[in-house]
Amino acid sequence: MKFKNHYETLGISMNADISEIREAYLEISKKYKSKNNQLDDFSLSMLNAINEAFEILSNPIKREKYDKTLLLNDVSFRASTTHNDLSEQDVIRINTLTEKYFEKAKEAETLKQQYLTLKNIKQNVRLSSTKIFLCLVLIVTSIYYYHPGYFKFLKGTPVEELKEYEWIATESSCIYQKPNSKSKALYRFDVNKGFNSIGETTYYLKVSFIDENGKNKTGYVKKQVLKANRETRVFN
Repeated sequence: MKFKNHYETLGISMNADISEIREAYLEISKKYKSKNNQLDDFSLSMLNAINEAFEILSNPIKREKYDKTLLLNDVSFRASTTHNDLSEQDVIRINTLTEKYFEKAKEAETLKQQYLTLKNIKQNVRLSSTKIFLCLVLIVTSIYYYHPGYFKFLKGTPVEELKEYEWIATESSCIYQKPNSKSKALYRFDVNKGFNSIGETTYYLKVSFIDENGKNKTGYVKKQVLKANRETRVFN
């Protein structure tokens, strides 16, 4: 009885995966099925062959056993076309080589799966690192926007603070937009804050300062909360 080549029956290669086997089976079986389920002898025999091929090749255990037999038959056939008979040692040798072939194929498949697994893990790690980095950027940006004072150390020491101040605050107070305590408060300062004057009124001193956003501005401070930083500088 002639050995059946199920791969030829489905028109696929020995390297075909399960999706290719299923697709070939469905496509070929449609050709031999009739709408009224009335099949002739030829169509029935073809369907039986197709079903048998799919049953074996779609089952990993049956397929592995079948592949070994197929390969052994193929080797034996080619050998018999060159030599009339095979010795027992030749058969043993062929079987040994066949076993080694399938062992190597299994090892290659295992290594492939390990590689794909590691590749997916690395991709997930890279994705997680990117998410963490974006979250940190968002957090830092939000803090900078709502609390810019926390980042004063990034701006360095303003030029104004490097100078010798003419006036020193003796208590906490505010810098006003106009020489009037009822006007808008531009900046609140603490004790020992230094200022240099650029003008004055009767009760207020016009000063330059750097606000929380690092911008140079001017405003008015009550003279009564300041003291001269130089002996020669006194209020009239």
